[in-house]
Amino acid sequence: MIDKSELIRVPAFADLPDDQIAWFLSQSQETHVKAGETYVRQGDPADWMFVILEGQFQWRGEFGGETVVLSAKVGDVTGVAEKTVTVGTDTIYKLTATNDGGSVTVSAVEDNVSAGRLFGAGPGQKYVAAEVKGCSGPHEKSLTFDPSYFMLKLDDGTMRDHGPAAKKPELEGGTVPAGKCLSGWVTFTVPDGAVATAVLYDGSSRLTWTVPPPKGAKPTTTTTP
Repeated sequence: MIDKSELIRVPAFADLPDDQIAWFLSQSQETHVKAGETYVRQGDPADWMFVILEGQFQWRGEFGGETVVLSAKVGDVTGVAEKTVTVGTDTIYKLTATNDGGSVTVSAVEDNVSAGRLFGAGPGQKYVAAEVKGCSGPHEKSLTFDPSYFMLKLDDGTMRDHGPAAKKPELEGGTVPAGKCLSGWVTFTVPDGAVATAVLYDGSSRLTWTVPPPKGAKPTTTTTP
């Protein structure tokens, strides 16, 4: 079983607080794969995040009649997701979900985003932002990537659509040329005290990134008359 000292050698985890490191380790399992061994196959259920601690890992698959190869080396944090996967709060876990050679990445979730006095979220409200990136596969055409594809789930079970572009650089959205990417921040307006529990993407596929609660966070409740 790996411990904290091994995990924090990975740049993505180096500056995380101890409670988030402990949470991540509690949700993880250590796996050893021999050279040349096939660990997963195309079409298998894909709901794991991979942190490469030794060696190199390679994904190979057929997309659009072409062979696509993706490699991960020591220190990389990556994954292929069709179900629910996990990112950390206030940065840092970077996880990519791939489909047809393209990819969607959520690399950070930031709470209490400051947009300045003139552009505040309003009384009793705050901004939460997710840093996202969408890339087109080498042979994909007319792929679009837009802030409207993202929603934020709160701890009371409610969903929030994207709001004002409070966090810069914002994701402006548009068509992604083959082999290219669009990236930026998507901002959501939520009640003060609310805790983000997941970022949802509903574009070329449906994906959910769960967000572990920050230390000391207390759940909010919604009362229905």
